[in-house]
Amino acid sequence: MLGKLFKYDFKSMIRFWWIAALAVTGLSVVGGFAFTAINSDKNLPGSVYVVLYMVLMLIYFAFIAFGILSVVSIFVRFYKNFFSDEGYLTFTLPVKKTHLLNSKILSATLLEIITGAVIYANIFIIICITFAKDIFTTQFINEFIDGITEIFAEATVSDIVYLVVWFIEICAILLLSSLFSLLLLYLCITLGSIITKKARVVVAIAIYYGVVNVLTFIIYILLLFGIESAVIWISDIPEAVGPLILTLIFFAIILLMSAICMLMYTLEYRMLDKKLNLS
Repeated sequence: MLGKLFKYDFKSMIRFWWIAALAVTGLSVVGGFAFTAINSDKNLPGSVYVVLYMVLMLIYFAFIAFGILSVVSIFVRFYKNFFSDEGYLTFTLPVKKTHLLNSKILSATLLEIITGAVIYANIFIIICITFAKDIFTTQFINEFIDGITEIFAEATVSDIVYLVVWFIEICAILLLSSLFSLLLLYLCITLGSIITKKARVVVAIAIYYGVVNVLTFIIYILLLFGIESAVIWISDIPEAVGPLILTLIFFAIILLMSAICMLMYTLEYRMLDKKLNLS
């Protein structure tokens, strides 16, 4: 049943998303040629440069809008399926509430991942088109292969193991960060729907905005007063144990974020199960 719910939720989220993805990809191709024209040695008329820079600005805002569309799709699907008139039908389905919640989380997480992948892929497309004359040459390819070969030739087995572990840990941290943002959004929507029966969306957005600003302020304070101490502490670490310490730091971050996400998930489920009243 979870698989069917996931498939249904994901299809609902990408109903308009894929159109935006194709549009952004098309604009990225145009942007690559615009960059190429700007960087060319040809003396183009001033009006042409104005148009080219306007195209680049359009692409910049298109990337932002595409990211916002992803978040809005997630927001709308969660709110509409749980807290609108559709919610009455949702909670009468012969499935567990955990399945309903897990389906939303899994489909939204997948949407965030592929949204990020599309954005980075389009940035790569722009770079490839812009620097095509420099990248797609035998000399560049040979130098790139030689550089990679030299790096691996000089690296020890320990270095390679640490690089693989760090890559896995960083991917886990990014995934947990995405999950944290998602659960925070869901918590704010649910809390807003519990607090008031009118203007639920406005209240949910206000709560989310307030929480994000508080978290941003806390992180800023920690960085402001902790970065100097951290630099001093890192400089005192012996070089031999540096990679191990970094591995343990990443692992500690993963454990902390996992605990926070589990707590948020539990709180979200309890609010859906015990506190929610759609009447």
